[in-house]
Amino acid sequence: MNKEVEILKKYLGNNEYKIAEEYALNFIKQYPDHYVPYLMHGICCMSLYKYAEAKNSFLKGIKIKPNDFALNNNLSVVLNSLEEFQELDQYLKKAKSIEPENPYPLIQEGLLNMKKRNFSEAQQLFERCIVLFKEKKIPFNTTPINTYYCESLIANLNFEKLNEFYIETQINEFDPELFYLISGINEFKIDSTIIKEIEVKYKNKNFNNLYQKTFFQSGIYFGLARYWEKRDKTKSEYYYHNGNNIIKNFQRFNLFAIQKIMRKSMDIYLNLKKNLNRINYHEESGKNLIFITGMPRSGTTLVESIIASNEEVFSGGEMSSLYDQLTEYVANSDISDINFTKLEEIVGEYYKKVNYLKNEKTFFIDKLPENYFFIGVINLLFPKAKIMHVSRDPWDNAISLYKQRYIRNVHYSSDFFSIAVQLANHQKMIEFWKNNLSQDQLKKVKFIEYEEVIKNYSNFHKSILDFCEIDIKKSINREKFYSNTASMNQVRSEITDKSLKKGDFVDYKDQFESDLQDQLIYWKNKV
Repeated sequence: MNKEVEILKKYLGNNEYKIAEEYALNFIKQYPDHYVPYLMHGICCMSLYKYAEAKNSFLKGIKIKPNDFALNNNLSVVLNSLEEFQELDQYLKKAKSIEPENPYPLIQEGLLNMKKRNFSEAQQLFERCIVLFKEKKIPFNTTPINTYYCESLIANLNFEKLNEFYIETQINEFDPELFYLISGINEFKIDSTIIKEIEVKYKNKNFNNLYQKTFFQSGIYFGLARYWEKRDKTKSEYYYHNGNNIIKNFQRFNLFAIQKIMRKSMDIYLNLKKNLNRINYHEESGKNLIFITGMPRSGTTLVESIIASNEEVFSGGEMSSLYDQLTEYVANSDISDINFTKLEEIVGEYYKKVNYLKNEKTFFIDKLPENYFFIGVINLLFPKAKIMHVSRDPWDNAISLYKQRYIRNVHYSSDFFSIAVQLANHQKMIEFWKNNLSQDQLKKVKFIEYEEVIKNYSNFHKSILDFCEIDIKKSINREKFYSNTASMNQVRSEITDKSLKKGDFVDYKDQFESDLQDQLIYWKNKV
């Protein structure tokens, strides 16, 4: 058995995750009654972001060996990703009881507190974790603990400590993730001599594989692009191009898979609408739920910050689980024979997560932009919910996407052609909802233009709270709002028109607009 474990560790160390997963499945067949194969298979699935499969393997391992620390701790990681918070609490406590001085459960506890917006508690947990890492001489490159800690400092507006920690950490070992993170913080000033050192020292670094190269070099290039953005536009764009080219070689944008989900979402919505009497939900389903949708980088976080800066509102941020479950449901559903029981389960599971997070607050925000794929379905499942969709000038949206370092998600952002294609897909989807939602449904859906929010902020603030039925008198300072998204810096800034009619990457604009129109014509001819 030791031989098989060492082989799997080698595959994982080389980022050969698919090969490792297949090997681990055979490992389970060899030793079906031992916990180790299930542990290793779960770890392989985690590496491939197959969290449901990982969860099942860890649970099987725990049945065999309930008091194994690695099984309980890794299961807590997976449950955090699946947003199964009550179960996460259970296995976190178990892991901590098995090894009280092990720092790894503190990471998940800290991330859970970040999700619950208990930022001070999260900071303290991460600080304790870092102390234990040092005491036990655990290498810091085994986990993004430094990044998590810095995010908690940003959430707590503790920029002085952030500066001290960043300098101390980077002296010991340069971390491109931290460099990228702080390069986007207005309150943080990077010395020009450090920038020159980074430009010279890390350009020709050797890597073991594409995975390592992508994460390391893209962090450097995007960090440098941010640094030069207000100093040298040409240099900034040069680094953005380099960073996106590296990511493009790593990612795969599956256009056809996205369009298939779009079509099935439309068809399933139309079928559901015909069978409303078969949807078994409570008459108040969706009451005080607020969904904010739109293309990424279209202004959804700004709208979130305006609504969430209120004593009655809790923002769950970008909740991925409902989108993931609806995507899986749509992908696997027979349009002519809809599984209504499964839809009821999805609604019930979603409410468990909402109620855990919002605590005593009245209203709850789910701000996952991609929920625009399912606006009509969400309306049928949560008929009392308020749904917002934010649109933005396509070229401004494209530039903003291109300037973000998306690696594990938003797989079209590293190339203007792919962005144009997805923006056209998005426009088609929104056109469908506008044409097919009933008048009563449209009363619960608000279509917002980002430019109007910027130009008429005061009027918008009142109108959007009125739409959500939130008391404007209970609004609080928006500039203290924290969002763990690509917009974490901009969302606290003063609202200005600087984000409108951008003049970046002008050599690509005409081709982008041509590609966008070609894809819109495709949809016109297709549907």
